Amino acid sequence: MTQIRFALEDIRKNKSYFIRFFIQITCVLVLLGGCVSQISSIDKYKKKFSVFEKTSDLYIMRDMTENDVFLERLSDDGFQSKLFELYSFLAQSQKINFYSYRFDQIIAEKEDLPIQYIQDPDKAKYYPLLYVDENFWDTFGLSCFAGRKFTKQDFSFNQTQIPIILGYQYCGYYNIGDVITRELVVETGDAMEQEFIVVGILDKDAFYLDPGKTGDILYLSGTIIAPLIVNEETPYYELDSIITSSTIIVDDPAQLQTIEEKAKAIGVYDKLEFISYAKQLENIVRENMTYVYFAIAVQGLILFFCIICIISALMNYINSHKKEFAIHILCGAKSKDLSLRIVFQILTCLLLSNVITFILFGLSLASLVILLTSAILLLLIVLAPTIQIIKKPLADYLKEV
Repeated sequence: MTQIRFALEDIRKNKSYFIRFFIQITCVLVLLGGCVSQISSIDKYKKKFSVFEKTSDLYIMRDMTENDVFLERLSDDGFQSKLFELYSFLAQSQKINFYSYRFDQIIAEKEDLPIQYIQDPDKAKYYPLLYVDENFWDTFGLSCFAGRKFTKQDFSFNQTQIPIILGYQYCGYYNIGDVITRELVVETGDAMEQEFIVVGILDKDAFYLDPGKTGDILYLSGTIIAPLIVNEETPYYELDSIITSSTIIVDDPAQLQTIEEKAKAIGVYDKLEFISYAKQLENIVRENMTYVYFAIAVQGLILFFCIICIISALMNYINSHKKEFAIHILCGAKSKDLSLRIVFQILTCLLLSNVITFILFGLSLASLVILLTSAILLLLIVLAPTIQIIKKPLADYLKEV
């Protein structure tokens, strides 16, 4: 305890220097934690990506039509029917398969759920709602913790009460059979109520991937799932969203050309771009690893200069405190006691840095790597000063008195 008190006194006397060291080390450890988290996320994403058995056969479809041209086509009264014709072509093709979804929201009946609400500027809160087709459900192997999954009948026609499946975080707040209502404004300007009936609750780890938009795993625990129903009355903006957010599954990539030709022939989209999931996964990994490599380079530079400076400072500290050390030895202190005084100075800064990183990263792999790295840094920094103290003969200390 005596050496700890001396070490804290040394830090107080040289607080400006130790504050700089503390800031530098904290920055390095935070960057290190970010890198580990990023690498862990990439690895987890790649494992989740195995849900697609043949990534080379899956393609993201993007509309590359010029914006002015597309806006002009929206004014065509027959544009909705053309979009539905293209959707029907995709749905009925024997050589092409696809899955799709679209986002929506329901005004929140309860505002204390442990979910991420959608919040408008007017402070109103909404439950996230995701309409999915049958292929989406099957592709990601979704299953229910309670209740039932969607049936073919749920996808076939509009019902008085739309069946919904809640994410796991709604469990305990809603039960099977509960009804959630929302108010809709129809084209005539009149308001009507739409009812959703809870038929199931998703498993805790239910997720989906959207590599065309994000490299994150999109968990469904805070989302409400509803069946996506498309018919001749589906508005054009919903049809456009459904088609352009769809994932195309083909056995032969040559079939992609037929989709573009069909879209162009009926005057919907002039140019479509198809990006393979395998290529997109490579892009996601490369972009994320670029960040990791850059962060590692920055960490290396900071650490190099930081370690050199702190070791030099400790060696100067030993030389400037030779008389004090000699007095301590005459009073019964040993070399290990003087070494502990050095160790405690560095250990205090590292412990404070670890507390901050633990708050940021919690109990995770990143925190474990940071802890191990801190131990290695401690050894590297105190090694030379400790050796100098231990190897210095007692007679040399006595000369300083």
